Amino acid sequence: MFSKWFQSTNIKGAEIQSYDDRMLIVRLGRIFHWLLVSTLVVPLLTLVIQCIFTWDQLHYDPTKLENWTGVHETFSLPIGVFTLFIALTSLVGLYWRGLKMQAQLEVSHKQYNLAQKKETLAFYIGHKNLFGDHVDHLLMQYASYSKEFAAKVTINQGKMYERTFPNNSHEKVENFSMSASAPVLNHSRVQSDIKISQLNDFGKATSHFGEIMVVISTFISPTGLIVNSELGQGFDKEGEDGKNTVILARKKAFLKELTLAMSILREVNLIDEKAYQFFTDSIQNAHQDCLVQEASDAKSKIESTPHGTCSV
Repeated sequence: MFSKWFQSTNIKGAEIQSYDDRMLIVRLGRIFHWLLVSTLVVPLLTLVIQCIFTWDQLHYDPTKLENWTGVHETFSLPIGVFTLFIALTSLVGLYWRGLKMQAQLEVSHKQYNLAQKKETLAFYIGHKNLFGDHVDHLLMQYASYSKEFAAKVTINQGKMYERTFPNNSHEKVENFSMSASAPVLNHSRVQSDIKISQLNDFGKATSHFGEIMVVISTFISPTGLIVNSELGQGFDKEGEDGKNTVILARKKAFLKELTLAMSILREVNLIDEKAYQFFTDSIQNAHQDCLVQEASDAKSKIESTPHGTCSV
């Protein structure tokens, strides 16, 4: 799944920081191996040359103490050359080894970062898919309470995931749960929105049904949950027979769908308890107003119906 996303990352090209660094390590490696061989060869050549030119002055009698104690002075040049090459070889070798270790550490660090990015991306996509399945399950669960719920309420899973987990991305995943760490809709926001207060008058005949539906849908939309506000269009006016029963039927249906929608938001913690309670109470009051209005309309209809006469 992620191979194409990472194909542009060339690990071999990232083994050493730059071309100059690679060439420097190669050159130092060659110099180190040359010095390593020279540490043995050059002092021996110096010793041979010294022996050739000073052969007549050398004394080889091992029984004489001065021949042993004067070795350092006699062969000081070959010994000095040997010491010099050992020092140079050690310095170059340590520097070369340090650069190689630094390059290896950079490779390991980049490989580790790449592995972390792949793992984080896997976590992010897996968590996003899991949350999508969770939301689909909630939608189906609450749709079982209303046949029209799934048609009236839809969920933008990408938007809902971003609002539920704002700190999660393909670079960093902080929340692995199925609910938001902080609600998007809180009680203070509900109180600051004057139009939402109209929900308390939603069930009354004087309420503007379509307008309030649009307001509520717009208020909820940042969560990614979409309540179809077009359902109320054309039903703000009364019918020919006075109180339009279709308006009340649509109002009650919308209140039911809104209750289920709020329940989904509560499940994923996109609405806090106080705001949820406000909507629950307002919806209950509005539904009660609808029932009162229905009873009043039914009574008015019965009273306006002329009574028939019977003959014996």
